[in-house]
Amino acid sequence: MVAAHRTLLLRSLHYDRADALDVEQDLPSVVAWLEHTKVRLYPVDARGSISDVRSAAWPSVFNQYLTDLECPLEHSDQSASRGETLDWLLRHAVSLEYADSHCASNAAGAPPGLHGRPEPAGAAERDQPLSSAFPDLDSPEARAAIARLLARLDLGPAAAGMAAALGRAAERIAERLRASAAGAAAGDAGCSDGAADQAVGFDVRGYPLGFATGEAALDTAATVLRLLYLRDLRTLQTQIDETLVRVQEFTANPRTNAHLGRVGR
Repeated sequence: MVAAHRTLLLRSLHYDRADALDVEQDLPSVVAWLEHTKVRLYPVDARGSISDVRSAAWPSVFNQYLTDLECPLEHSDQSASRGETLDWLLRHAVSLEYADSHCASNAAGAPPGLHGRPEPAGAAERDQPLSSAFPDLDSPEARAAIARLLARLDLGPAAAGMAAALGRAAERIAERLRASAAGAAAGDAGCSDGAADQAVGFDVRGYPLGFATGEAALDTAATVLRLLYLRDLRTLQTQIDETLVRVQEFTANPRTNAHLGRVGR
């Protein structure tokens, strides 16, 4: 039975018998096929020895072949199994195949306009950054989802294209978030004077960040994120402590009655 990863490698290389490979018996023929079609380490007229799979000298030829390929496995004394050696050869062949065709492969999966891939005709909005990043904005599913989003935000229909509609939605969301933040700040202003003075007097730049990005704005943002993380971590620790206390109420022996100030009965 062929290992699953080996089957995938053979299929990716378009080997005909990927699902029925016997490593012990088929290794010479697979190696010869790889050299002729994928690896091509030797010139065509120098591949006779590696192609003569029935020769008694083929194992020594194969060892020299691995040496010429700079295989990292210890193959000189047959310490590496045939399966391990074949796996390395297949991965090496896949890497060579990718090196030969990576430009075409990347262009096939790239958004429109990248790697020379032609733009879809008849859609001016495709020139916008959002459309380049999300080439399926004109699909019926995307249009329906964007229409629902615009309705929830009390915006009109998308008359100027999907990308423009998403831009309008982003602006409306930003406006609502700013209004919400302003309301929260106004609510916090009703706290005690001492707490308010303490909050206003806190300078985030005085908190040790532990590293520097080279830009003051980024350092400040990173410091805020670290403070929020520490707050969440402290909340988690408090919850863990409360859980441990509750568990100990059932497992502690002797039982402790904190209200009576005594241990046991």
